Amino acid sequence: MEYDKALEEVALAHRDLTCLNWDQLPNISLYMDQVIGYTEQTLSALQRSAGEKLLTKAMINNYSKDGLIHPPQRKRYSREHLALIFMIYFLKQTLSIPDVRSLLDAAPDTDMERRYEGFNSALRTAMDDMDGR
Repeated sequence: MEYDKALEEVALAHRDLTCLNWDQLPNISLYMDQVIGYTEQTLSALQRSAGEKLLTKAMINNYSKDGLIHPPQRKRYSREHLALIFMIYFLKQTLSIPDVRSLLDAAPDTDMERRYEGFNSALRTAMDDMDGR
């Protein structure tokens, strides 16, 4: 398969894929298993093969240990946690975890809703550019 055709197929398959809007993220705290189930359901279009895990308990625990996300409150993850988990998921497809941390730390806006919506807007723009819109 030639490169341009393969790239076009990837872009077409994911052209409508973006993070959920802030208002679409659950506004209630979720336990770890709920976070994993919700993320798996939301990002299922990205699975390369049946049964592939897009997010695991170990990943979430490592994100917390590495300071990418704040520890959960009473074992529950908030909307802010989910936003960061989605951002980390997309960023780590092309960046190393240390680079993801640097990027997240460099964000000028501390308001998570604005940071997330800005990220989502940039992701949409990148997908539009790949799709040639």
